[in-house]
Amino acid sequence: MPLMLLLAASVVSAVGMKYNETPMLTALYKNVQCRVEFTNGVIDSIMKNVPEAAYLSSYQDLLNDDLTELYNLAQAGDREGFKNYLKDEFEPDFHATKEAIRDARRNFTTWNVTPADRRNMAEHYKSLNRTYGQCRFDAMKEVAEGRLGWINAALGRASERSKNLSARGVSTSELDAVIDGARGTVVDPLENRINSATTAIEIREALNAYCLANGCPNGLNYHFFAKSEIARLNGILNYIRADAIEAGLGSDVETAQGYLDSASAKVQETGNNQYAEGVKEFVWGNIKSAAETIKSIFNKLRGTR
Repeated sequence: MPLMLLLAASVVSAVGMKYNETPMLTALYKNVQCRVEFTNGVIDSIMKNVPEAAYLSSYQDLLNDDLTELYNLAQAGDREGFKNYLKDEFEPDFHATKEAIRDARRNFTTWNVTPADRRNMAEHYKSLNRTYGQCRFDAMKEVAEGRLGWINAALGRASERSKNLSARGVSTSELDAVIDGARGTVVDPLENRINSATTAIEIREALNAYCLANGCPNGLNYHFFAKSEIARLNGILNYIRADAIEAGLGSDVETAQGYLDSASAKVQETGNNQYAEGVKEFVWGNIKSAAETIKSIFNKLRGTR
């Protein structure tokens, strides 16, 4: 048995393919930057026409500090840190800023803001909003292209693994079908919707509609990494099945197949939905057990030769 097949039986992580987080986080940062620049522009317009609202500059400082922190996290490729800071720090600060702007506007009558000043602010707001719309669209397009790039890289990596196995005599028909299914089910429709999108909202909706793995709460989840790993291990197990049975290891083969069948059944039961509570752990626990059993079979076969 080629040594590479023994190594090939090792299981991948449940997260799937590792990748450089910085480009995607930078694109997400730019989306946040659009929001901050728009909001700061609104505040600048209010302070220019309404001296009493000068205190709003402190909110600009707050958002600018948040931007700096998010930029640093993006450049560091710290996905978890970026996500947590966005949720726990930036979003509350942004909400507080919007409330402060609303409070200032409610005081316009008390501060005797003239109709001319109100018109100036309204016109400036329209201009800022147009710029903001284009900024968000460009940022979300970059996010979408980053997502597609990562998906295609994951499929490309799986295709290379398939070629390597096939070159050594392992049947990869199941693995190839999973890869082709991902292209038809996720990549093609996602690309079509992104290319036809004219607003940032449409791009966001597309990204939430098609997920390669398990990330779409209300969309299609292909569960590619689980499916491809099950398929890969099935191919390897079938490759050694006859030799293992001949060597008296039939029960080990059945055990490994049972783990893979259990994982596959649960994935199929889940369909295009996200995993229910505990299902992800069940699926990957069985995949890991199958990989370890296959590895054990290889070791036993090597010991009989």
